[in-house]
Amino acid sequence: MQRFYSALFAGLTGLCFGGASAPISPTPAYPQNPAISDAQGRPRDTTTFYFPAALSCVDQLTDKMQYSQTAYCQMALASASANLFFFKAPVLSNYYLGNDTYRFLWLRSFHRPVLLTLTQQAGGATLRTQFLTKSATAPRLEQILFVPPTASQAEAARLQ
Repeated sequence: MQRFYSALFAGLTGLCFGGASAPISPTPAYPQNPAISDAQGRPRDTTTFYFPAALSCVDQLTDKMQYSQTAYCQMALASASANLFFFKAPVLSNYYLGNDTYRFLWLRSFHRPVLLTLTQQAGGATLRTQFLTKSATAPRLEQILFVPPTASQAEAARLQ
């Protein structure tokens, strides 16, 4: 149950930081780091972390929480970043992309990942729904062969 609350907390935190809106203050609210993404929000590579650098699992833990929960939180954010990369979603936390964008990433255990993106423009809002064919962090399945030790060479070749 505690793992559920950790995942829920990470998801809600991601929702809070997953949106992008116009900067209010004259100082830049976005880091504008070209090592993360370009000005259009395209990530540099598959290892791009989609969340703000200030969002750290370690900073949000209390003394009672253990290292395993920190590792789980970091794994959850890395998994979300990997899925966002395969959705070809822009990085919202690095540059302001010209309109207000809110994103909800729904990662389900036995179903395809879903990305809902709400973009608000002067003429109205657009909701875009995307699905991946499978999770970006799904394990790669390899063929497992069982050849009984008593099988002949012809039977072993047939089983392979």
